[in-house]
Amino acid sequence: MAALLLPALAKAKRSALSAACKSNLRQIGIALSSYAHDFEAYPVYWHQEPQDGRRYWVHYLEPYTGSRWPPSTHMWSSEYKAKRSNVYACQDYRGVYGGGDAQKPDATGFVGSYGYNAFGSSGWLAKVFGELGLGGRWIQNPPVGPQDIQPCKQSRVVNPVEMIAAGDAVIIPGWYGTLDDLAGSPVIDVNWARWPLPGQQGSRERGKKEEQRRHGGRFNVVFCDGHVEGIKARTLFDVSTDEALRRWNNDNLSHRELLRSANDTQPY
Repeated sequence: MAALLLPALAKAKRSALSAACKSNLRQIGIALSSYAHDFEAYPVYWHQEPQDGRRYWVHYLEPYTGSRWPPSTHMWSSEYKAKRSNVYACQDYRGVYGGGDAQKPDATGFVGSYGYNAFGSSGWLAKVFGELGLGGRWIQNPPVGPQDIQPCKQSRVVNPVEMIAAGDAVIIPGWYGTLDDLAGSPVIDVNWARWPLPGQQGSRERGKKEEQRRHGGRFNVVFCDGHVEGIKARTLFDVSTDEALRRWNNDNLSHRELLRSANDTQPY
């Protein structure tokens, strides 16, 4: 009898963890909407402050969420793999955190449960930095101050109901000095998920296995209008239709020409 109950219990636990994650993202969505309403723009992905160090989008949301990005738990931290619990900590995420304290430079990049749709289809290394996502346009690469990045105006988002704002992180083991640790990418977009940078292809295969375990293979995402959906990975990162690609971009166009591999339409 116990053996028969185990699958049902596992499913119930998975559902509860996913529901808690969606609640987190709903709160993040409310914070993003409130910030955009107050400043008529979305928080920039990151830039360097002369006195405060590197500031990421979540640092701008602290007054709205009442939470900070979790303290570091990577190999070089004093709390290696410690469990975290707040609005930025999905309890079904088994990776490490890093970069949460803007005033204390880390041995790693900014990693954790959730990623920001900072660049849309223009991608991390595209010549048109961030113009299609929410993270702002980089006037200088990298942006060394607020003057070097132009925020994404709220009015640029043509269809808030369809545009992805943030969601469960793409898992890339070994991200920036985390060695073999699982690490959640700070950005979420179709280019980043499907075509990792050179040297990361092998780790992405392991990352995909972890994504299949988390939420049963679904990514929880919050859209610019604040609603949250749990979407299968192969649907979220589908590039076979323009409809699927449009949800990454603030102009609600597919921009297939900006995909790193425009001829690759294989399932994720």
